[in-house]
Amino acid sequence: MFLADGPGLAHKDTWFEVCELDGAWNGNVRVTTLKLADIRITHDWLMRVASD
Repeated sequence: MFLADGPGLAHKDTWFEVCELDGAWNGNVRVTTLKLADIRITHDWLMRVASD
């Protein structure tokens, strides 16, 4: 999981990099901001990742 706080994801080059990372390793990678963490990092996702 990559959690960003601040304007870092707003930069074009960083945005493209994290779009490529998100969903990598069979969906085990999530990229999110603090604002969206409760939506993107769910209990079901955490349990699936922990069982892999």
